[in-house]
Amino acid sequence: MKIRSAQMAVFEANARRNFEQEMYEHVREFSPELARAAGDKNVVTVIAMAIDRAERYGLTNRGPVRLYLEMMLTFGSNFDTDPALAWAGRTLSDQLTDQKTRAERLHSLAQDYLARVAGPNDELTVAALRRVRSVSPESFEAATGPFDERMLRLLRTVYPEKCAFVGQAALDALFLEGKSISTDLGLTKEIAKALVIGTMFAFGHGVTSDPLYPWVGETLRDERIEGPNTRANRLYRKFTLYVDHMIDCLR
Repeated sequence: MKIRSAQMAVFEANARRNFEQEMYEHVREFSPELARAAGDKNVVTVIAMAIDRAERYGLTNRGPVRLYLEMMLTFGSNFDTDPALAWAGRTLSDQLTDQKTRAERLHSLAQDYLARVAGPNDELTVAALRRVRSVSPESFEAATGPFDERMLRLLRTVYPEKCAFVGQAALDALFLEGKSISTDLGLTKEIAKALVIGTMFAFGHGVTSDPLYPWVGETLRDERIEGPNTRANRLYRKFTLYVDHMIDCLR
């Protein structure tokens, strides 16, 4: 029996749909709170993104693709280009090794990162989240010195372990990208720019367009809220609520 190319395409489409459904259930088990906050529609979008992006790096087997999805859930949908996670991009781009080897290496590096940055039972993450809640916008505005210096002091105060691990070059790149995104969004106040950079530091550099965190981009682009800086104020309130919820879930 000959199988026409059209029939093969149908088989492949069915296989993908089955895998996407399997991954949908996996996401709800792997990150239930994140999945709930993102919503079903965005979870489906992220799964499709993971499959397509993994394929660009030559990851097509079930295990490596599933790992790629888990990395997105853990570090943000754009983890592969995040300056704070340069080790991930380097590993994915290493075409001299097969996909199984790269996936194993990626998993090992991710575990090392989490051990050193999140700590046992996420203790370092929870401590950082608690420090976030102790910092007020007024304290940042009252601080002296150039914007980048104040931003660096703030992040080092809130999450010294992560700052030390990612390094100064990655933080400089994050600041530059965050200020560029803030300009594109029409944000003029320094506290609004600091908030954008802070969310990027916390949830990944692509957070303003990440379907895993729809409330960030939707708030910053919500034209029903008059003025970009007012939108940033609204985002700050949502950010603090989200942080409180994370603390409750992790402790």
